[in-house]
Amino acid sequence: MSSKPDGVDGVDEVLAAVNALWGRRLRLLYRFPTGAEGVYAVEDDAEGERYALRYWLGAAHLEAVFAEIYQRLDRIRVRGVPVPRSIAGHVGPAYVELAEWMDGAPPRETDDQLIDSVLAVLRSMRHAAVGDGAAWGPWLLSSIADEARDFFRPAKLRTAGGEGAAILSAAQGIMRRFAPGDLMAEDIVHGDFGLANVLARAGAIVAVVDWSGCRDGSGCFDVTALWWGLAGAGADPAALARVRRALDSWPPAARATCAAHYAAREAASALGTDRQDTVIARAWSELSVADRLSSAGSRQRRR
Repeated sequence: MSSKPDGVDGVDEVLAAVNALWGRRLRLLYRFPTGAEGVYAVEDDAEGERYALRYWLGAAHLEAVFAEIYQRLDRIRVRGVPVPRSIAGHVGPAYVELAEWMDGAPPRETDDQLIDSVLAVLRSMRHAAVGDGAAWGPWLLSSIADEARDFFRPAKLRTAGGEGAAILSAAQGIMRRFAPGDLMAEDIVHGDFGLANVLARAGAIVAVVDWSGCRDGSGCFDVTALWWGLAGAGADPAALARVRRALDSWPPAARATCAAHYAAREAASALGTDRQDTVIARAWSELSVADRLSSAGSRQRRR
């Protein structure tokens, strides 16, 4: 865990506003080393309880976005998905989420029991969408357009040129083989799933965290993310095979488009790192699978 931040990112101001408006006595303990928006451990001196705090500065539109997210989380929580409870709202300069503290840590071992438990969590999110599933296709097909700026910036690959740009073009080519109607999906998607966002204790999953990317969609997306995360962590081949079998149960259209998204997304994240060559090779391998699957999907649609 990183040391206490110096407040230049605005967390001190946010905490002061939360304490004033919500009647808390929160104090900052530390910032977690991961989390795109930043996750902070805080403690309420009035009650002696810890919480996980996140905030987004100047994000007035997030009220409606998070209202939908929390509606989805309520649905999967009753199905047994271990989602921390939270309170949220606009406070001073930011939209703030204060989540219950979960006593656990990302698992270090990927044994059969853990993989089965993670896959069971993802299965519990099937057929739980709030909407009719029509919004997923347009989002996924456009998620790796050059100008997209959601979970990552595909333009990084284009700017990098060489194999980076070639991977982006190949992934976009896969996406162009499908129409939004081919990708109707009524599951709930985490959006950034992986063992880094799973907390376990004594070998059992106690929480899945960081739901800010949650949406209606295809559960294949999260299983694809899990496979990439395990592959990047050097997981045992048996664990990868178990997740691959789960992936192969999905229809070709879902499988191919999710593979294309993650091939581009992971390649972009690896640019300029010591992982670049390995990830680029893995991305090409997954794109070859997506190419085969998208051809199969095209044949099915013509029947």
